[in-house]
Amino acid sequence: MVKLSARWTRLASSEDHRLDIIELSYGQGRQDISNPSTPLLPLKHLQKRPPPRVGVATAALKAELYLVSGRGGPAMVPIEEKGAVWHYTPNQGIWSFIKPADPSAPYPASCSNHAMASDGNKSIYSEQGGAMDVLDLATHAWSTISFTPDGVHGPERRSVSALLEVKVKGRDFPVTLFGERDPSSLGHAGAGKMLADVWAFDLDCERWTRIEPMGDAPLPRGWSGADVTIGDDGAHAVIIHGGFAEDNSGLSDVWKLQFD
Repeated sequence: MVKLSARWTRLASSEDHRLDIIELSYGQGRQDISNPSTPLLPLKHLQKRPPPRVGVATAALKAELYLVSGRGGPAMVPIEEKGAVWHYTPNQGIWSFIKPADPSAPYPASCSNHAMASDGNKSIYSEQGGAMDVLDLATHAWSTISFTPDGVHGPERRSVSALLEVKVKGRDFPVTLFGERDPSSLGHAGAGKMLADVWAFDLDCERWTRIEPMGDAPLPRGWSGADVTIGDDGAHAVIIHGGFAEDNSGLSDVWKLQFD
């Protein structure tokens, strides 16, 4: 495992307390879907589209977006799509439904409030603690990398976390950070036990390593907006915006996690 180092820097704080943020960059575009104060306008000319849902996870790859699972219906249960993913092409405004090539092959269980990322090439990852599910978009086949989610050998089980693909020293690492470990006794009306840890996954040896960033760190949180930015020198950094703290307050700060 390559040793990784990083540093937190606080960039800004504002009065715009934002929760439940999905923020994606794809090619030269960006999608930021928050809790808007005005209704979202409906997308036109879409013959096929995902059924209504919450708690979805999305990833961007080669100027296209991928959506997996979520919760919906009258009972608000995880939507079962048998390993299929929704694929959106922004410049055409078209959704397509990609099913596994082999319907009898194993696929991840439906879930919600999970996290997703892509390798920028041909794979998307879904992680929630205990397993890293990988979809090869060239073969439309899922595989699963299991690990012990004990906070020592791998990140604890969590929801509403962030998962991003970061390039460090010429190699790609899925990085997971923050999230809710234990749900609130108030259910969705309250915040549970939040995490503030950062983990990187080595795709070659299939092993997690906890990163201990330097500098003052953000408060534990979930439901944050997160994305990767690339500096002029090619160095990758994670930008975190807002979220929900353990005391039920909305957070308005912006942080940068710079990888060396």
